[in-house]
Order: sequence, then C-alpha cells, then structure tokens
Amino acid sequence: MRDGTPAHFCALVRDWPDIAYSGRWIERQGPVLWPPRSPDLTPLVFFLWGHLKELVYRDVVTTQMNLVARLHAACTSVDPAVLRYVMTAIPRRA
Repeated sequence: MRDGTPAHFCALVRDWPDIAYSGRWIERQGPVLWPPRSPDLTPLVFFLWGHLKELVYRDVVTTQMNLVARLHAACTSVDPAVLRYVMTAIPRRA
C-alpha cells in the first residue's frame, strides 16, 4: 500500500463499526466526521496537558529543578475523579 492510501474503506468494513458502535464511530464519510487522530478525542490533549501547563506556568519558572518540582506537584494534584469524568466525556462528544 502506498503512503496516504486510504485503507479498509469498503462498505463491508464500514458496516461492522455501524453495528458495534451504533453510529458513534469516527472515519471519513462515517457518522462522525472527525479525523481518526483528532486531538479533540484524546483526554491528554483536550484536557490534561492544558491543565498541567496552567498549573506549572502560573508563576515564572526560575530553574530546571523548579520546573520538575512543579510538574510533580501538578501531576499529583489532578483528582482521579476528574480524569474519570474526562474519559467518560469522550463518547458523549463523539
């Protein structure tokens, strides 16, 4: 297969996601017209990285050790319940 060639796009292949995911699968010309690697669909991109960046860079970072300490503090401050909510929000957004 050549680079950029669309794979597995015949009707038979598209029928299975329609059955398995009842119109909630993502593909070109599928029921949800988002690219398959859309950042909007990954919790790390649409929530976590921005949240951590906001916490880490709230004040000016002065040293590399300060940056590492802030990253550790920011990561440990994330509530697991919030991450569970973000993960469950993906199917609702699709």
